[in-house]
Amino acid sequence: MSSTVENALTTSFGSVEAFKEQFTQAALSRFGSGRAWLVKTADGKLVITSTPNQDNPLMDVSDVQ
Repeated sequence: MSSTVENALTTSFGSVEAFKEQFTQAALSRFGSGRAWLVKTADGKLVITSTPNQDNPLMDVSDVQ
């Protein structure tokens, strides 16, 4: 992983390990089919979200804008 990505994950989640744990939890807690996503918001923050089925963070039904 590049130092840029590592620094961004550490800044947003505290550590790369913390990011991995939160990302895994987002994926495992999605009931049924779906995906977990790492998203960079319009204000530049990194957030973890998940979507059901074929939905994705670019759709207007997404929790993250």
